[in-house]
Amino acid sequence: MCTRHFGSVVAQTIRTHKTDQFPLLLIIMGKRSSNEVLNVIQGNTTVDDLMMRLMNAMEIFAAQQQEDIRDEDERDARERVKREQDEAYRVSLEADRAKREAQEREIAEQVRQEQIRKEQEEEREAIRLSLEQSLPPEPREESSELVSKLRIRTPRGEFFERRFLAGNRLQVVFDFVASKGFPKDEYKLLSTFPRRDVSQFDPTETLLEVKLYPQETLFLEAKE
Repeated sequence: MCTRHFGSVVAQTIRTHKTDQFPLLLIIMGKRSSNEVLNVIQGNTTVDDLMMRLMNAMEIFAAQQQEDIRDEDERDARERVKREQDEAYRVSLEADRAKREAQEREIAEQVRQEQIRKEQEEEREAIRLSLEQSLPPEPREESSELVSKLRIRTPRGEFFERRFLAGNRLQVVFDFVASKGFPKDEYKLLSTFPRRDVSQFDPTETLLEVKLYPQETLFLEAKE
């Protein structure tokens, strides 16, 4: 029974005493997960000696209690630091994950935008080639028909020239300019003297009808 309630150390202490030393008063103190015998007081002990031993046991118990409290406080502090470190690590992982996902979304969006831009460029190039191939042949300077010579200045300051039949419709000029990379929906085609927005003219009118004969210098201007 003693072993079951107080542990083997206390039971062994009792066994070391002879029966003629009984009765015994054992001062037992719990220490962590076991019990420790602080003192063994025999029945023939005087009252003064008993009180002294009890006071001594109380001092030992109080000191041990303070040590246990310090140990508990230190253990709580260590666990708190560990929890804080674990939380900081979790927050760091979450921030890294969010950053990585944001970068992946940004890269995916860049890829998507690049694909859209590529498709738009391919579409523009297909339209440009189609317009270029659909243009009527450029007339010779010594043609028997009326020929208009147009000189067109780009926004970058470059020039390109081409001859057209004076009877060609303005749409042919618009198609030619678009085949050079300057579509009508993005650029205005202007004359200088007088200043006119040729791109606003009826595309079915001829160069002769809109007075772009025998020659004219035009310039391109990006629409706002």
